[in-house]
This record gives sequence, C-alpha cells and structure tokens, in this order.
Amino acid sequence: LLAREVIGLKKSAIDFEENTITISHTITQSNGKLIIRDKTKTKSSKITLFLEPIVKSFLLELTEKQKNKELCGDSYNQEYLKYICVDNCSNLIRPDYVTETILKLLN
Repeated sequence: LLAREVIGLKKSAIDFEENTITISHTITQSNGKLIIRDKTKTKSSKITLFLEPIVKSFLLELTEKQKNKELCGDSYNQEYLKYICVDNCSNLIRPDYVTETILKLLN
C-alpha cells in the first residue's frame, strides 16, 4: 500500500466481521494542500485485503482511542471523523509526514 491509500483509509472500509479492508479512497498532497479522492484512479486500483488478526486488533484499539474527544476539547476536528489515520485531535495525518517518517526509518 502507498501512503496516499493508507491515509485515505476510512472506518467504513474495514469489515471486522468479514476480516477485510477495502482500499477505495486516496489522499495526496500538492503544494501543502490535501487532495481527497473518494475513489481510486481506476476500478482495478480498488482492492480488498484480508485483515490479519494483529492488524484487526490494532485497528479496533485505535478506533476505540479515537472516541476520546475530551482530550482536545473544542479543538477536536470534526472534519475527519470517518478516517483512521488521524492524530489525537482528529486532524488528518499528512501523506508527506508518512513518507518522510518511513524514509527516516529505512536509513
């Protein structure tokens, strides 16, 4: 998966009963602005993956933590509630941050 697909992952794309994740949204960045696409470039880009038990456990724990809105109070961002990859105040994690972090880990 690419950073744009991971960042674009919505909670509705995860089926915990069927143990699948469907990649159908992307978020990219251009000149510092987020570009949100509610569909992938082509139909063949839309993929469904098996949800490994360790990933399922992590996602269940993460979505539970995201319900704690009291931490940020009035600064809690309501715009990205549907997304998985958000910080503690529900701000979307930027694709360039993910890419830079991965590159640092690889070096």
